Amino acid sequence: MIEVFGGPSLGDSRTPWWTRIELDDGDHRQWAASFLRSLDRARAITAAMFARSSRITAVLSWVKAGGAGFDPPFDQLRFMGFDLPDEAPDVVERHEEDGEVWWINRHYVVLDNDPDVLAPLMVAAHGGHLHDRLINLVVDLVDFDLGMGLEFYSHKGMTLISTRAEPLAPIYQRYRDWVRDMELARCDEIFAPFLAEVRPGLSLVTPD
Repeated sequence: MIEVFGGPSLGDSRTPWWTRIELDDGDHRQWAASFLRSLDRARAITAAMFARSSRITAVLSWVKAGGAGFDPPFDQLRFMGFDLPDEAPDVVERHEEDGEVWWINRHYVVLDNDPDVLAPLMVAAHGGHLHDRLINLVVDLVDFDLGMGLEFYSHKGMTLISTRAEPLAPIYQRYRDWVRDMELARCDEIFAPFLAEVRPGLSLVTPD
């Protein structure tokens, strides 16, 4: 992860090529409807991001605080159709904040780029952030060869990250209406030089 994105996780990435998608702009008090809307958007974004990928790495993370907390949530994943063998996590990271120690456990699992294979992880990625959690798991999806990744930072949004502008720019252009308002000005500016067709709100700048 560090070698490709410059940090131990996608959230710590050092690349400037990223944008954030609002997965649901509806009434979040109706959590079931909100969940389904956000899942539909997430599936569309995932398909676009990994259209050229044959294999995807799922980064599965879960947290324990002070040595207590949840066990690895793999039984829930198996129930939803995802098979993961019983084994120790690949990475254990220690964090301390306000005198409390947090242990972040990460598994790296390489998967075929297939909607049926990814479906349990899509549900887990969103359910892991709901108030009444469906599953205690954080999921990021990465293609290390292409340098592209998706960080599900909550059930309301996801961050699209790339080590290069060229593959991410057309995805940004296509789904610009879903991008968070506060990101539009920055993203319009940095992606415009890489877009062949300019839509309203974007200014195409050609290199000298």
